[in-house]
Amino acid sequence: MAAGGWVAKQRLLNRTTQVLGASVTQAVSDVFPISPPGALALVVAVDISAITSTVELELQTNLGTEDSNWVTAKSVAVSATGRAYIRMLSEASGDQAQLPLLTNGRIRAVCGGGDAITITSIQVLQAE
Repeated sequence: MAAGGWVAKQRLLNRTTQVLGASVTQAVSDVFPISPPGALALVVAVDISAITSTVELELQTNLGTEDSNWVTAKSVAVSATGRAYIRMLSEASGDQAQLPLLTNGRIRAVCGGGDAITITSIQVLQAE
């Protein structure tokens, strides 16, 4: 367990590198539970080993296994290799309208016509 009760867990879809090409939109993480404290403060770290153009990464939430309606809580545009972060924090005024997050989460990548991305790791960090 990390300091302050925060725990990081690997959530890469099927635990395998995700390679997405042009005009593909799909989930790139497993569905993960969002803890009550995590509903107010959650950080996702996405490791990217290759990227072409700009790809949107979205944090989506829903109400559970019976709910197929995913809501995008936050998105970030990524255009470089390395680590990208999606942060949802109750202290951030821009995040407050989307909080608390619902009970389940996932990360989705949106590639446009000339975009491509290779994701090697997704870590979800939240209080438990």
